Amino acid sequence: MAQVLVEQAVFSSDNNDRVRGYQIIARSPGVTRDIARELVRWSPSHQAILSAELNAQCVMCFPVSDRCVAIGRTVYGLPEYSGRGGRETSTRWLVTTREHLEGFANNAWNLWQAARSQGYLQWSAGDPEVLPALPLIAQWGLANAPLTRRYSVEFVESSARLLNDGRRVAVIGAGECEEILAGVLARLPEARCGEISFGTGLRPSVARPFDLQVLPEVDRDVCAELSADRVALVGR
Repeated sequence: MAQVLVEQAVFSSDNNDRVRGYQIIARSPGVTRDIARELVRWSPSHQAILSAELNAQCVMCFPVSDRCVAIGRTVYGLPEYSGRGGRETSTRWLVTTREHLEGFANNAWNLWQAARSQGYLQWSAGDPEVLPALPLIAQWGLANAPLTRRYSVEFVESSARLLNDGRRVAVIGAGECEEILAGVLARLPEARCGEISFGTGLRPSVARPFDLQVLPEVDRDVCAELSADRVALVGR
């Protein structure tokens, strides 16, 4: 199967001779300064993961430029070196072109799954500062495979309608975040799907203005914050 090269970067907390704190700690040569700046802006930091489960994972996608998109996986890493408690929040990003995304029906969730199936987006300790670009399949034959349905069809259809109308959406109280994400994206026209930025399981932030957020149960303050940012709430 044909492959293309995708760039990669790791955003996490570090303590070294250059700088301390959250930063891009490793990247491949194709991650330019401008792309790295966008990755830093969108990357979650300490306590951004809503779940306290150590095996929690968050899925993300957003455009880093007119030509490129980034897909990411955020997990807990090592204990925080700073002494403030908890674990580091670590994100591994892959950066590819919109042309590559077309091979996945313009659906970044399909691309994310393909990357995971090849063993990418894994957390690891001690990445070298310079990473290689990675060969990733050019298209995915299962892009239109049937979806399992352990989610509320009403949530999914309501979210897709709102996104099609140009609204930003947060699905609240979603027990199966990734399945709801997949369901919503599958109901969007292909051209619209390729425009959508999304994130699952992350504390909302003005630095990450996702078009679609899928979140577990959150408190009233978070809901009020989302509403104030003109995000339509589904499931509340």
